[in-house]
Amino acid sequence: MAHPAPPRTRTANQLRPPAFRAVSERDPGEAAIQAMERDGVVCLRGAFDHSWIAMLEQAVNMSMQQAGKDSYTVKKPGEAGMFFTDNFMWKRIPEFRRFVFESPAADLAMKLLRSKSLTFYFDFLLVKQAGTSSATPWHQDHSYWPINGRQVCNIWTALDVIPNETALRFVKGSHRYETLYRAVSFDPTTRHPNEILERKPPPDFDRGEFDPDDKCREILSWDMEPGDSLIWYSRTFHSAPGNLSRRRRAALSTSWFGDDVTYNEIPEGTGPTSRGESLIQGGPMECETFPRVR
Repeated sequence: MAHPAPPRTRTANQLRPPAFRAVSERDPGEAAIQAMERDGVVCLRGAFDHSWIAMLEQAVNMSMQQAGKDSYTVKKPGEAGMFFTDNFMWKRIPEFRRFVFESPAADLAMKLLRSKSLTFYFDFLLVKQAGTSSATPWHQDHSYWPINGRQVCNIWTALDVIPNETALRFVKGSHRYETLYRAVSFDPTTRHPNEILERKPPPDFDRGEFDPDDKCREILSWDMEPGDSLIWYSRTFHSAPGNLSRRRRAALSTSWFGDDVTYNEIPEGTGPTSRGESLIQGGPMECETFPRVR
């Protein structure tokens, strides 16, 4: 069984959630699986070794140089840095494709979801350069995606040293909320096209608002080293502050579907879609764009 890795130093007023080391390269261990099922998120130390991180660093440079229709940039006037995102890189950059199909990511996801099959959804690059105040708002990934089901997770892998001051934050246990809240835009100057009005707006966790049924009300975060990964369910609330430090904060997120995930139509242009492929309401998500990998 995997044993919790010792927590790294953080300020006294912050929680010290456990982190884990996988029992093998492609097996997170039962303790890590149970932690994710309990908290909605788990941290795996050293999930990807130096060779994978070095390869991804080259791929990040290519993505930023080739920024195209799938990329998105937020840069505030007067700030030195910017917030850059890109997705579906695996379709055009071989290093990202290799990570999806050859790295330990798929096996880790399948075991953490306790699934007998696994479909790859998409990859998502996030780069917050030094000197950008652009924050990632509190949200549930599930609100943006055309899916039903609970066996959905993200593997968010650090490519840089990420101190707790710029780290992701998670609402412990929020994957169990029955309410699926409204999607919000990552750009505060715009509204998200899938802002379905009959859904409630997300609570403002920074001001102490929580779901009425939440008995826990704890915020979890981890400082990270390159190769460490955070894995969470798609309904787990999370956010991230801006990056006013002197170093870049980059990470690669990959998203995965297990056995119970089916297609649920949402308005066009609101998130990664089938790009013209015929998915049937209530049917499986597997297709050429979302390939089955296990």
